[in-house]
Amino acid sequence: MHGEADHRGFLATHVAFRDETGAPVLKLVDTGKSVLCMVERRCQACGFDIARDDLIIFVGYSEDVTFKEPPLHLDCGVYSLGMCPALITRHRREQLRIVVCRDYEFLPKSEGRPPRCRPLPGADEHGREAPPVEYTVEELHRMLAERASGQHQ
Repeated sequence: MHGEADHRGFLATHVAFRDETGAPVLKLVDTGKSVLCMVERRCQACGFDIARDDLIIFVGYSEDVTFKEPPLHLDCGVYSLGMCPALITRHRREQLRIVVCRDYEFLPKSEGRPPRCRPLPGADEHGREAPPVEYTVEELHRMLAERASGQHQ
């Protein structure tokens, strides 16, 4: 992930709100950029396109099968899970939902609900259907370690 740091040294995401001076305000989200990331399949952290064959990660506090947060590249999501102050506090971490998938559906604003994404099954690198998988932070790190060592199927 790359980007401009705020006054504390935390990297600002692509969707971070900017104040009148252009400085990032990490606690606020630029709704327009956020929706654009959802529609255009861009990473909310770095702002770059997410390729069709890349794994996508959704991180949030959703209580249903949708996320109001845009997708992330897998690497950007893992970085965010380790660095974002809002995601690393213990009480929030226990409520955190992490879903890894290959595709998603954009659901526009409707019936009082904000725009959101619904993770979908997609073909894996072998052409087999791969459903979205929900992980805890620890399970995600274990899966990534297995992938790196070639043990993950």
